[in-house]
Amino acid sequence: MNGSVLSCLPYAHILGVSKCGTTDLYARLAIHPRLLPSANKGPHFWDGPQSLAWYIGLYADGAARMQAGAAPADSIYVDASSNTLTYAGVGVRQRRAPKPPVTLPQVLAWLQPDVRLIVMFREPAARYYSAYNYYDRRYRIYARRFGPTGPAAFAAMVGSDLGAFMHCRLTATARRCARSLFEQVEQLAKGLYAIFLEPWLTAFPSEQMLILRLDDYEYAPAAHLRTVLAFLSLNKPPRSMWRRMMAQPRANRHAPGREPALIDTHRQLRTFYAEYNEQLAHMIGEPAYLEWNRDLDADRAGAMSAATAVEARNTSRVAPIGRWGPQGGRDTRKEL
Repeated sequence: MNGSVLSCLPYAHILGVSKCGTTDLYARLAIHPRLLPSANKGPHFWDGPQSLAWYIGLYADGAARMQAGAAPADSIYVDASSNTLTYAGVGVRQRRAPKPPVTLPQVLAWLQPDVRLIVMFREPAARYYSAYNYYDRRYRIYARRFGPTGPAAFAAMVGSDLGAFMHCRLTATARRCARSLFEQVEQLAKGLYAIFLEPWLTAFPSEQMLILRLDDYEYAPAAHLRTVLAFLSLNKPPRSMWRRMMAQPRANRHAPGREPALIDTHRQLRTFYAEYNEQLAHMIGEPAYLEWNRDLDADRAGAMSAATAVEARNTSRVAPIGRWGPQGGRDTRKEL
């Protein structure tokens, strides 16, 4: 190569969402011999201040190995930054604007038009409570406002976030409120999946996106991992390596003994997210997401019955999404 140095960008992004199983998925994929390790599996380049040179530097060691013939020439990198999906419309590289002239998906599509994108979703009320517990126990970022980590403090946080969001909704659309209040109500807003997914579906063709549910991934991890490998054009590894991938301890399991959220808080969140779950189901043509709304009836508040859970698992699909728009359900752009 006449002295030139090979530089790499990720072949794929696990866009998020945080606390939806993305770390576990990446940890299993990282065992594959063609997925090269980077200096930071979730560098948050697209929602952070670091330079492009810094970002490329994360992949320099593997690039040098490929250039020297010490790694397969078709090796890949995966960026598993968990905020990338929900930063759509909020800003690009920490530059924010009420009406951004371009969105993050548009910028990434311009830079890497053939990039592969993976999204993992989780029932949003459960995701919110998991994120609250994880970030508060690790960084103590909510205790200063709402008190010691636990169900009562979480209820106070939910009340504050919902109050701010619903006040905004008196004069603005849900999309505008999710974007303008993102830093203030981040964990609440991250569960508004349809709002943040729509610009990605507009910027990229459906064959470059794979959307998974954590419910299904946990029920059938081997089937989902095979689907992801095929999506990334990675061959199934040797049997011993495959066994390691499947035997990998689940990443970021919640601490044992964690108290459940208060019933009223849980019901409040499930009610709030219901319409956005419906929008997501229609947007991508996948009715499985409507299962998240099944227990909203006051007589059935709480977990799904065992029979319903089995039925949901048996009927769920592991497949790339359909193209956004009429084929994938009703056009929900004006509803957001």
